[in-house]
Amino acid sequence: MPPKLLPDCVKSMAERPGLALFCDRFLNNSFGFHAAEFNATLEHFPDAVIYTLARKINAPYDEKNFVANLPLYEKTYPAMKGRVRQLHARLDNSKPSEATHSLLSVRRGVWQKPRHAYSIFLANAILFLPLWEYLHIPFSFTLYPGGGFQMSEGRSQKGLERIFCSPMFRSVTVTMKNTLDYIRHEFSVPDEKIFYLYGGPLPVEGADKSFSLKKHYPADKLTLDICFAAHRYSAFGIDKGYDSFIVTAEKLRQKFPYLRFHVVGDYNPAIWDVRSLGDSIEFHGFLPTEELAAFYSRMDLFYSACKPGILGKGTFDGFPTGAAIEGAAAGVALGSSDPLNLNEVFSDAQDIILLKGDPSQDAAILAPYLQAPERLYALAGKGRATVLRHFSRAAQMGPRLSRLEKLIAAG
Repeated sequence: MPPKLLPDCVKSMAERPGLALFCDRFLNNSFGFHAAEFNATLEHFPDAVIYTLARKINAPYDEKNFVANLPLYEKTYPAMKGRVRQLHARLDNSKPSEATHSLLSVRRGVWQKPRHAYSIFLANAILFLPLWEYLHIPFSFTLYPGGGFQMSEGRSQKGLERIFCSPMFRSVTVTMKNTLDYIRHEFSVPDEKIFYLYGGPLPVEGADKSFSLKKHYPADKLTLDICFAAHRYSAFGIDKGYDSFIVTAEKLRQKFPYLRFHVVGDYNPAIWDVRSLGDSIEFHGFLPTEELAAFYSRMDLFYSACKPGILGKGTFDGFPTGAAIEGAAAGVALGSSDPLNLNEVFSDAQDIILLKGDPSQDAAILAPYLQAPERLYALAGKGRATVLRHFSRAAQMGPRLSRLEKLIAAG
């Protein structure tokens, strides 16, 4: 019995939107690059719409989340009003223990079959693949690190095989060179169906405000401030290098008492023992976009030391992380490890400080910059220029939108 999904209610091709974006999350509780990419796509394609389940990160599906988040999104992006539509998921009419398939319906909007579907992350492509095949919708997706993608892991491997064999599959965008090599050699995806573009679209232009407010040590403040910012997906945040950050902070504070440390995200003093840092560490929780400008204006160094394979076989983060790029765009010097050698645009000691992820080594690498803040600020300026050059909307979205135009036209 085929899955019962959305009905194809479209009466003519003229009524179809050219493009529909599909995502299980809502933009307000997702990632900066996710919102930047989807909003830029909606602006470029006037008839494009978003279909979403509005799930929160690391939280069960709750249909009420859409209604809770929509007003803020439409207030922040008034031009997008009416273009985000809620997918409502439920089991079939059997008892839950006897259900054989799920039903999807549209809330607060009308379903229209698009000429092309697009999503980001492997998990989303797998989730919506039955729908796209059932209604014969050609699709493409971006295979970012994370989002259910685990290199050479069984479930992820089978999902990719299923996608690449689909008659509706048209193109995959990859953003890291290890991913490019992997899908070429493991799945023999033809080059004409692969679009490679290093990095991702982030709202780096919005960092101008933060940069204009920039505070420097010792002219404008009495402390040098080092920050860590990341979503927490594991109990202790080891996958994001939170453990390395804390131990490195302990080593640096012994030599530089004027240092202060800041943590953004789902972290608190109980996750890792920080008593040795006393009042030199501050936990900020999640900061909304409008508060990040003021936050980064006070920061001097962003520390990032992600570790691959912690969350499961084949898991890894892109380089640099989205949060690190946003910080660098605001004029914060970027210190980051690169365990998989994914860097393509930064130069060590010129516009980035390449770390090892080992606290003793990282403390030794950072010490010369903390002793000479003017050197740190010079590197931060060059790092900001590199980020704006390679991660700006023009650099990232221009090629992506051109690719989508061609895919829509080709059908």
